[in-house]
Amino acid sequence: MRHGLSAFVALLVLFCVGPASTSIGQTMTEFNIPTSYGDPYLITLGGDGNLWFTESDGQKIGNVTTSGVFTEFTIPTSGASPQGIILGPDGGLWFTEFNGNKIGRINATGVISEFSVPTSSSLPDQITVGPDGSLWFSEIGINKIGRITTSGGITEFSIPTPNSAPSGITSGPDGNIWFTEWNADKIGRITPSGVFTEFPIPTAGAAPLCIVSGADGNLWFTEYWSNKIGRVTSAGTFNEFAISTTNGFRGPFAIAFGPDGNIWFTEFDGNNIGRMTTAGILTEFSIPTPDSGPVGIASGPDGNIWFAEWSFGNKIGRVNLSSIVPTIALTPANVSLRVGQSTTLTITLSLPESYAVNVTVSSSNPTALSVPATVTIPVGAISASFPVSGLTRGLATVTVLLPISLGGASATSNVRVWPHFP
Repeated sequence: MRHGLSAFVALLVLFCVGPASTSIGQTMTEFNIPTSYGDPYLITLGGDGNLWFTESDGQKIGNVTTSGVFTEFTIPTSGASPQGIILGPDGGLWFTEFNGNKIGRINATGVISEFSVPTSSSLPDQITVGPDGSLWFSEIGINKIGRITTSGGITEFSIPTPNSAPSGITSGPDGNIWFTEWNADKIGRITPSGVFTEFPIPTAGAAPLCIVSGADGNLWFTEYWSNKIGRVTSAGTFNEFAISTTNGFRGPFAIAFGPDGNIWFTEFDGNNIGRMTTAGILTEFSIPTPDSGPVGIASGPDGNIWFAEWSFGNKIGRVNLSSIVPTIALTPANVSLRVGQSTTLTITLSLPESYAVNVTVSSSNPTALSVPATVTIPVGAISASFPVSGLTRGLATVTVLLPISLGGASATSNVRVWPHFP
């Protein structure tokens, strides 16, 4: 049985079954979960340094170490269909039981407690930690936002827009709770005291799904049907960034901020992991397992991106960032020239990028050596050259620096400027 918003989506998507793969070269690694048809759904980092995830059909909570060792715990309520999961302020992992109509808590040793949601058929979906130290969750079945204390006390708040279908939820940089409204095409905000504000998304039929609070002070969210990534400020100002449709519909699903400062998201229909800079520049990484159905995504303690393959994958995947973050070289390493002369240095990347890369250039002795402030490496290229000019006698170190979004690697070249002789 399929659950949550993914149940609705699955009815509209045609899958083609292909052979499974557990090896993805250097860019990705996949780990098969022990339970067949467990359907790992959403994923989060636990306080123990492991990745914890829900198994929507396996009726379990699982965790996996960064080396790929799994442990699974069966939920007491039969047919609970766990969905969202988050590390709580008390050190436990809190999760929603979509069909069980409960909020669950599991500690690091696997002891599970369950708390019934007061309203029946609430269909609790996703969950987050609020600024008040409580857990906040979306109730897609009854159009409410719920709050549960760490002692199990639950309060529910009705959303002003009827039948809005709240799904994704996160704590915002402004001290409020932010959530998506799948049916209403809105982003909602609720204060800890229960006051709502709703912001309509510019694109009609966007179907906002998951949302995350960004390191840039904004909220970022996926627009499933409009095939976009959205950004909204805490004042309600929107920007939307289209995902390329050259190779078909992508279906952006879950979203997370990576350790590299970029936005990372799953493409449920595109079978990709997407990376977007805060300027809206997109790169996509294909998952070799066909129709893996990537859904949940999270940053791991190892500096990599982890994701759940819910459909025909039934795996936990890892994007190995070290294999896709370019290194940089500057040649020649040592240069001599005379005052009034110029020469050329060359920047070389280890990997091409799908967008133009602006490299910062500096001189340790600008009185002796003039350099440009930036050099642009064209789309798909791995190198670019630039001139340096001797001004006065002296030594200078030229440093080139990649953007933080590409890892911030640097390289240097030493330049000696000699006097000009007649």
